[in-house]
Amino acid sequence: MQINKRIPLRKVDERQFKHNEHLVWASRLEARETGETIGVRVKVLFGKFATSPNDYFTDDNGKTFRHVSVFLSVNPESMIDMMVGDAENDPPLLAVLTEVFAKWQHAILNDVAL
Repeated sequence: MQINKRIPLRKVDERQFKHNEHLVWASRLEARETGETIGVRVKVLFGKFATSPNDYFTDDNGKTFRHVSVFLSVNPESMIDMMVGDAENDPPLLAVLTEVFAKWQHAILNDVAL
């Protein structure tokens, strides 16, 4: 199941850090007009020679992670087109995503850099 969202968003609480051998970017996505949290976007660069990160989205506090494709629109509203796809179901990958989300959440709640 794919979900398309087109909302003026801003990234909040963005962190970049290493988790094991993975480079990670994580940020909360917030609706620009209302300040409502839409979810959390997690990008993970898997592998020593990887060139582009895998992109995931969670809107249930890290219980599930869905694949996501993001397209930046060049327009006055600075919209982000986000296509949210199927849920990730690979157990080892889910374990990494869960650990990454917990690490990011701990840093945000305790206002620490990673």
